[in-house]
Amino acid sequence: MTMVRLISFSLLTFSFFIPSLWASETSFSVGGYYPSHEAALRQLPPGRIDFKLYDVVYQAFLRFNKDGSLKPDPKLDSKPLLKAARMAGKSLVMLSVGGGRFGLFPELCGTPEKADVMARKMVGYAVENGYDGIDLDWEGDMNAENGKRFGMLIRALRSRLDRAAASNHRKYYFSVTLMGGEWFLRHLEPASLAVPDWINLMSYDMNYRVAAYHAPLQSENGTSIEKVLDYLTGTLKIPKNKINVGLPFYGFLYENLKPGGEIKNGKHESKRSMLTFVRIQEKGKGFTRSFDPLTRGAKLTSDKPDTYILYDDAESIASKIKWVREQGYRGVFVWSINQDCLPDGSAPLTAALKQSSGK
Repeated sequence: MTMVRLISFSLLTFSFFIPSLWASETSFSVGGYYPSHEAALRQLPPGRIDFKLYDVVYQAFLRFNKDGSLKPDPKLDSKPLLKAARMAGKSLVMLSVGGGRFGLFPELCGTPEKADVMARKMVGYAVENGYDGIDLDWEGDMNAENGKRFGMLIRALRSRLDRAAASNHRKYYFSVTLMGGEWFLRHLEPASLAVPDWINLMSYDMNYRVAAYHAPLQSENGTSIEKVLDYLTGTLKIPKNKINVGLPFYGFLYENLKPGGEIKNGKHESKRSMLTFVRIQEKGKGFTRSFDPLTRGAKLTSDKPDTYILYDDAESIASKIKWVREQGYRGVFVWSINQDCLPDGSAPLTAALKQSSGK
């Protein structure tokens, strides 16, 4: 019994003190989102995550109910992830709050007092469950009022995290994830965006209403990652060394949709379907591959008319990382780290990520 207690105490001590050992920033940061659902846990159990590659793993998501009470995803459990990360000895594990299916932020933080209540609950949950910080992922419609409320929540979270850090004698990190479009960014307060330790730009899902590659690095006419980054650094004055660029481990299958055509809900004969990289390998068998050197996107074309897949493959990932490093940005992150785990045990996008980032 004494030996068991000693081992348990040692593990607890190791888990608590490790963050101070890697508080310094790496020269090029690599992060990855890890969803808390059954498929992700099955495809990539915490013990198989390459923590020598990922400087930060964002466990997603914590959300709220309409009454303001906390609503963790059913499989949100920090213990296995923290144990694996601490054994590797370097990675941060951060709690991601919000996400694409959560739209209650504007309603729940309409005043500074309400924003502080939300921040207190988030930070309390993060500290209680051993996380190294919080990632705020506010998605959905944005306007001037929502931008103001977003700013209130950012400032409240920074304050609450700093108070927790003072109480617990350690650093808690804070990142904010932004949607990749000027339509979203133009409503945000530059002063608020200077508050977090870094920014994650969702540089994907950018051409959502047309049949086009959703994560174009560059583009002659339409939106692109480069143009959005220029807005962040130029108009909003965010330093490059505070911005991480997002990389998708998924793409879209377009059926009976001409390239560039408008996507309309309810048009059953033509549709767009999101596919993980794993599903792309299955669905794309027999398709013909091509690569666009401007957008850095890959395309698989079917023999069927107007049927194709637009996505990121290993060449896309390597090419984008090379560009991000050359431009001097802080790093990259992926959504999501489980989506390229093939049945044979290989993970082609992860391999390209590791080689290209110098990890």
